[in-house]
Amino acid sequence: MVATKAGFTSAMWSMWPEYRRSKISLRMKSDTAALSGTITDENGNPVADAVVTLQPDQYPIPGFLMAKTDSQGRYTIKDLNAWNSDKSNTKSPSSKKGYTASRCLFRVHHADYPITIGSYSQLPQTVDVTLHPPAIVEGQVVDLVTGEPLADVEVHAQGIARHGGFTTRTDANGNYKLRMTNDYYNIWAVAPERMPLAIKALKVTEGQRQTGRDIPMARGGYVTGKVIDPATDQPIDGDKRKMQVAHHGPARPMTGAAVTSTRVQADGTYRLHVAPGRNYIYLMNGSSTPGYLKVGDGQTVHRDIVIGELAEKPLVPDPDLMLRQKLMSAAMFDNRKQSPPAETEEKKAALPPKESVGKLLAELKEMNSGSDRFSDEWANQLWKIAALGPEVVPELVAELDQTSDDMMLRCLGFILRGIGDKRAVPGLIRGIPKTLIRPSSDMGLRIRGTDVAPLKFMQQHDLQPKHRDNEYGFGRPVREIFGALESLTGQNFGDQQLYHIFLNEYDFPSQKQAKAALFHQVAARWAEWWENHGRELTDDPAFYQVNLPPLSAPAATDSIPSSALLKTKSGTSGWVLQSIRSAPEGLVFYDLDTGRAAPLPERWREKEISEDRFKEIQEWAAGQGYDMLGDEIKGEEGQTQFVLRPIGLRTWELPKSRWKESLSQTSIDALQAEGRANKQDLLVSFDPETNQARPLDTVTFFYITREGTPGILYVGIEVQDDSLKSGGVSTGDNELNPVAFRKGRRFGLNRLVTGANLFRGR
Repeated sequence: MVATKAGFTSAMWSMWPEYRRSKISLRMKSDTAALSGTITDENGNPVADAVVTLQPDQYPIPGFLMAKTDSQGRYTIKDLNAWNSDKSNTKSPSSKKGYTASRCLFRVHHADYPITIGSYSQLPQTVDVTLHPPAIVEGQVVDLVTGEPLADVEVHAQGIARHGGFTTRTDANGNYKLRMTNDYYNIWAVAPERMPLAIKALKVTEGQRQTGRDIPMARGGYVTGKVIDPATDQPIDGDKRKMQVAHHGPARPMTGAAVTSTRVQADGTYRLHVAPGRNYIYLMNGSSTPGYLKVGDGQTVHRDIVIGELAEKPLVPDPDLMLRQKLMSAAMFDNRKQSPPAETEEKKAALPPKESVGKLLAELKEMNSGSDRFSDEWANQLWKIAALGPEVVPELVAELDQTSDDMMLRCLGFILRGIGDKRAVPGLIRGIPKTLIRPSSDMGLRIRGTDVAPLKFMQQHDLQPKHRDNEYGFGRPVREIFGALESLTGQNFGDQQLYHIFLNEYDFPSQKQAKAALFHQVAARWAEWWENHGRELTDDPAFYQVNLPPLSAPAATDSIPSSALLKTKSGTSGWVLQSIRSAPEGLVFYDLDTGRAAPLPERWREKEISEDRFKEIQEWAAGQGYDMLGDEIKGEEGQTQFVLRPIGLRTWELPKSRWKESLSQTSIDALQAEGRANKQDLLVSFDPETNQARPLDTVTFFYITREGTPGILYVGIEVQDDSLKSGGVSTGDNELNPVAFRKGRRFGLNRLVTGANLFRGR
């Protein structure tokens, strides 16, 4: 929605089909500022009829934040607000975290040139832009069914490593012409009832023309099926859970980020159109494992997707995904467009001598695996690499893309935070899924020598709020990567939820996949934010896109009989889940598969939780993978009682003593037979003789999550006394202590494991 009026600044509000806001306010000011300048070609000749716009779209809205050049190449955009970098400052005065946009971007469109990016640092301002000759790709879009060319269809090109995308339409004879910038591109067309056999990873070069790049359009096939909730064995309600089934394949190669997708319908069914060949099918916003299907032209293949169920083993790694990563890494080495800030002579003298970043990284890897790890020389090595400055960020990001080593992930997060170049953000986002590792610890280290320069660097850029003498902190990969992201962007999306989630030796496949899906989901949220705001933080187009690889499919495993032997293997205790009604900002949700705990999303915190809204919250929580929530009910005398509620969780009440016992010769069948199926919507004890629930009693349950993870849950007493102070001593059974830091309901867990941990819950 846009509003314009002569002599006023224009205003815009972005909406989407599900937008529910009843009132929208658009603010227009009479105090305008202009962006003006001249558009020329590489020989200095003026370019007439170029469209200069602040709109990010391929087809800008006429008359809004845009202007067309005259015969002398001149343009003026008048409907803008006065602006400078101070107005974009989000830094907190206390924490000093946040960012300031030093420049903003605009686009120049012209029929004979590729879309060109310009930037301004304040308004009003005069900015001249030079247009360079395009890389031209021409071809014809042909219908393989009729043999005829397809007129007036869209043709899309998606850059793999550098510059986003370009779009055009075919003429009456089905011919298309794309004008692009240097990159490798996936190119495809879009037509009703047809699927393209896309051009994959085509290299194009400015000033060169490629012809005969035809795009065949096949009839294609369909993948159909239902999305099943394992808790009920019934199809989900797609109107409520709003999931999408998507695919990579011949129509959208995995060398690029683009996919096609289809909505899951209200009855849980989906129908996805794909090109003939091998297609990679996955649930976009669910925890189901992706998998590969071969679909013939004109063929329909049926596949039900069970949320959390494993798929067949794919070819790992996918060749297209490997090619994509190779091209992106190569592009980073070629795009060193940001120069290090100017240094005073005093600063130069304080810096270590510059060496090859490749040599320094090789030495760092050797130190990480030897006796020099965490030594003064090791800290000095981090400082030396960071001192190379923004110039080496592309190479450091390439190294981050290639490594899965615990120590290198830690080191690169620390170094990139120390350099402070925001071009590191896409690589750090791609690194998020790799921070899911075996249990490890943050460390407190110290410089033992007298050289103050490395100590100053380590203390300046670590994540510790305070330091003693010569000490500094060095975190786990998840802390260092997210610490770098927050330092560079000022953003935090509840990332601390991941800080205590690890891969464990005895995890079931359902747990491993749920944890991987969670880390990928957080990375996808970061990627979406960066691709909307990254242009405010860097003017290097090579780093506008994150190109987050899709969630990898684990090797499929066979399910085991429910009679297979299980045993208990450690657990966790001392948890208090708070109430979504009285403490929505506290920890009110818990995911038994991953160990994640979280508050109620802000959009519901200030609202009364009616019955309908409670159902809405439960459905959202189920879609996020949570298994329990904290709530409160009224007792017989009207007093508040804190309780836990299951979310798609199957439970069987066991004798209380099972909580303290070490189980070594049990099974799913045995625990279900021993227990009494819990038919209530509360995790409370039930007396079958009186047919009454006993919400204040402690109770032990055997459970199976929606994803298929089994375990033992002990619901302890409620906590009404939140007077426990930091440093206070808790004695005895944690689940029976009436005093805690917060009010709510106590609980603890015992893990169940088996030799192969192949339980799938189906």
